[in-house]
Amino acid sequence: MSIVNKDNLKVKILEEIKQKPYIFENLSNEERDDKDIVLEAIKQDRHALKFASKRLQDDKNVVLEAIKHGDDGSFAYASKRLQDNKNIVLETVKQSGMSLKYASERLQNDKDVVLEAVRQDGYALKYASELQNNRNIVLEAIKQNGLALEYASEKLRDDKNIVLEAFNKQNGCALEFASKKLRDDKKIVLAAIEQGIGQRNSVLQYASERLQHDRDILTAAGIGTSSIDDVIADAKKWCAEHN
Repeated sequence: MSIVNKDNLKVKILEEIKQKPYIFENLSNEERDDKDIVLEAIKQDRHALKFASKRLQDDKNVVLEAIKHGDDGSFAYASKRLQDNKNIVLETVKQSGMSLKYASERLQNDKDVVLEAVRQDGYALKYASELQNNRNIVLEAIKQNGLALEYASEKLRDDKNIVLEAFNKQNGCALEFASKKLRDDKKIVLAAIEQGIGQRNSVLQYASERLQHDRDILTAAGIGTSSIDDVIADAKKWCAEHN
């Protein structure tokens, strides 16, 4: 095929991808190794990196563009080399904290990388196993999302200050992930209920059985003549329906 015909075909492909991005995965190996074509496909389809050539999955600019237009799953298709490149991973987790899932094990335990990831999405703490006992990192995670307390170490889930911080921003349901001891601490449970605006009954189900029948706790939760057993059953039903 002449150069002119190749150029005309490329222009045609680029136009077709704009209208029908799904055609990219069925293009030839050569076409899926063309940087212009791949970049256009990425703009139109956040999963397009999956079908790019190995060479372009290892191209820094292509991968960063995929992250820009995609979601946390896009980084799964980057090369192992780029998943272990600190600068690339930092840029990636700033845009999608959950992309930490696809970083190399080395970088999943890098403090700089993990801090950026949890600041963007507290749930990224899930993929930082060796740093789940790092107080500063856990604090950053729960400031972004109190429910990230689920992935903190057992030691930090038994830390009153950490747990209270997790309740901020009306996230009293983080009580679910506090230690058994703190779920039996009246001050902690009251704080959770206070922050559980609109979901106080749901918060109550995570308190110890002893505190579920405490008069002050019930009053704070706005429960009067209702049976506590009925309230807990309703709360569990609501949570099951909304999870």
